[in-house]
Order: sequence, then structure tokens, then C-alpha cells
Amino acid sequence: MSTQLTIITQTDLQSAGQILQKNTGYVVTYQDKFAKLIAQADKEGVKLTPETDTAINNFLVSAKKCVATMEADRKPITQKLQDAVKLFTAQEN
Repeated sequence: MSTQLTIITQTDLQSAGQILQKNTGYVVTYQDKFAKLIAQADKEGVKLTPETDTAINNFLVSAKKCVATMEADRKPITQKLQDAVKLFTAQEN
């Protein structure tokens, strides 16, 4: 078994940083949208207007798609990190 950790390259690390930064931006954006929608819903009370109800539903659909995008972007990086952990664990075993 090779003792070189060639699974993760410098390019991978740079890419990981960019992906994390992009995903962090998504989170901030969606938290802001969420806070605005909650404030609007609280203002309207129990009976939401059709516009607010639609906006909340659209938000939920968009957030679900965003999470899927975030996961797809990060999976190649996290898989390489898991592979690195397996190398260390195999040596310890």
C-alpha cells in the first residue's frame, strides 16, 4: 500500500474552499429570504395571503433544489476526504 497521500491535490483543496464559500453564500441568502418570509407570515397571522403562501412554497422548492446542488458540488471533495481517512485507518488496523 502506498504511503503517499495523492488522493487530495492542491487543486482539490482550492476547489473545496471555493465550494465551501459558495455554499456558505447560499446559506446566508436563504436565511435572509427565510427571515423575511417568516416576518411576513407573522404579520399576516394565521390566515396567509395567497401571495405569501405561494412565496413560501416557492421558497421551499428552491431551498430543496439548492441543497441538492450544494450536496452534488461537495460530494466529490468529501469523498476524497473519506478516502484519505480510510488510508489512515487501514494503516492503523
